[in-house]
Amino acid sequence: MTAAAPRLSRTAMEAVRQRTRSVAGELMPPPSTDLGQQLAAIKIGTRGTYESVLDTIQQYEAPLNGPETVYVMRMLAFNPPIERRKRDALARRMQAHAGWSTVEEGVRENAPLLNMSHLSLLINRLMVLGLHRAAESEEVRSALLQSIPSMYQPQLLSVLKALNGFTPVPMDLVEMIEQRLIKLLRKEDSYTADEQGDTGSTRRRRRPLQSQERVTVEGAL
Repeated sequence: MTAAAPRLSRTAMEAVRQRTRSVAGELMPPPSTDLGQQLAAIKIGTRGTYESVLDTIQQYEAPLNGPETVYVMRMLAFNPPIERRKRDALARRMQAHAGWSTVEEGVRENAPLLNMSHLSLLINRLMVLGLHRAAESEEVRSALLQSIPSMYQPQLLSVLKALNGFTPVPMDLVEMIEQRLIKLLRKEDSYTADEQGDTGSTRRRRRPLQSQERVTVEGAL
């Protein structure tokens, strides 16, 4: 008999939802480098954005550092086509561009050096466009193995969404994320069980989870 899936209170999950925003949607300033300033001058969200970005990288003729790599992927994956077929076609055009090899090399070289927010943003943006070769590289996997145990809800949920597009889905990484979420959400649940005493002092205790409140991590996501 398999063990029952860990369950968390609906109150705790709602707290996570309220605090968690899409990592990819957060504002990110351009890197304070020559390339960063060139990229900042490109208007994003237009039909020719990816060509302008990759042309700029090709002409720059230098390796990308970590912030540059993340910023480039955020630009390339900004407001992608809704239809999967069109996104796949866009990804193929990007990978056929001479400047893409520099981006992919930047992903492999810099993934182990990125902080948690940048790493989760990078892999999320790669998988929005279905850029599997870069996202599923050994360097990115190694970086995730090191970072997931320290990530928080926004990063974990962003990475989990990206991993769902892998072929096959790396269940060892998914399980690591679920265990980390469980740990964080149980801690959140203990905070929501705080009670205010008659004297005004705060007394903390873990409230028993009611059956009607319980949801699995998988179901909540």
